[in-house]
Amino acid sequence: GLNIAPLKTADITHSISYPVSVAGEYPIDVKLTQPNGVADEDTTNNTISRVIYGLETQVPKKVLVEEATGTWCQWCPRGAVNMDLLAAQYEGSVMPVAVHNFDPMVIPEYDGPFSASVGGYPSGHVDRKIKDIDPLDFATGFLELQNRLVPTAVTTEVSWDSENRVVTVTGKATNTINTEHNGLRFMAIITEDHVTGTTDDYAQANAYADNAAGEMGGFETLPNPVPAEDMVYNFVARALLGGFDGLENSIPDAIPANEEYTVEFSYTIPAEYNEANMKAIILVMDDETGEVLNGDITEVVNTSTPVIPAGHFVAYPNPTTDVFNLEVDYATDAKVTMKIYTTMGQLVRDLGNLELSNGKQSTEIKVADLASGQYILELRNSNKVTALPFTKI
Repeated sequence: GLNIAPLKTADITHSISYPVSVAGEYPIDVKLTQPNGVADEDTTNNTISRVIYGLETQVPKKVLVEEATGTWCQWCPRGAVNMDLLAAQYEGSVMPVAVHNFDPMVIPEYDGPFSASVGGYPSGHVDRKIKDIDPLDFATGFLELQNRLVPTAVTTEVSWDSENRVVTVTGKATNTINTEHNGLRFMAIITEDHVTGTTDDYAQANAYADNAAGEMGGFETLPNPVPAEDMVYNFVARALLGGFDGLENSIPDAIPANEEYTVEFSYTIPAEYNEANMKAIILVMDDETGEVLNGDITEVVNTSTPVIPAGHFVAYPNPTTDVFNLEVDYATDAKVTMKIYTTMGQLVRDLGNLELSNGKQSTEIKVADLASGQYILELRNSNKVTALPFTKI
């Protein structure tokens, strides 16, 4: 009785449930016959098979968020703002990638299939399971999949050859169950933060200029387009290793439980890229569904150890209306600078140095004159950074 338009889908729940009582893999065959009670003229596409997993162990889960963006796209500031917020709020659990289209940061082998998979800009996928959603929904999608039970744990290791500018990325994965019908593949992505440019094609089209479409992380106070010298781009996809659909045959079909399997990718970083701002992402994909099951993200060059270890600072209130308090209990003779940025990377205030040589320190930061929106308080010593996101209301 269904009437499904061409290229559209319908969800059907089977009337008989199947309780999974033992952890393991379960091959499922689905066959469709007699659509609308008549013989199907094309019987070649009536059957599909895939593997589902019965799991009892939760492995560490990280979530891939891919954003479709471009400097030409007037609504893409919404993507940049929400990606920055997502990365700041869920650091260590989210793997953000900005896939640029038709601008100087485009990677054709990535943009080609990715742009064909979205309906418009800005939009994106979460683990390629929640597809083609607005950046405003990225956080909701991330939270939905953050605790998803998956059979595979993934870790990443990198080796950096500074003389030849070659980074070697090793992905390691372990299944928690025995498998005989794996349809899994490795792939890797290299990204770069703090990307800037001087030519006009780095200027960002901005529909939010003059508050024409409401507040958007500071873009409402900027012109249209935002000049190139005022733009900083994060999570920029620089390389796709293993292909958009993953590296074929990179993971065996049959794997004993808890046995480690690895992959190695190498990438020569162009001289104009800053390796200190780059990250490597290893993913394990389901080649039957195209979904990302799990992954890991790490720095290409380990330079971003926080200047203040976790647990040694308190920042409050958040949100705030006029004052943002920072309390630090950590001693160092290093020069630590304090700056406030918008979530798009625009410097709005240089607060000078934070004196930590005597250990415990309390600092009151006045923000009453800042426009309402999302900001990041950055503490930096050389390339060591602590980023504290806060909201001004």
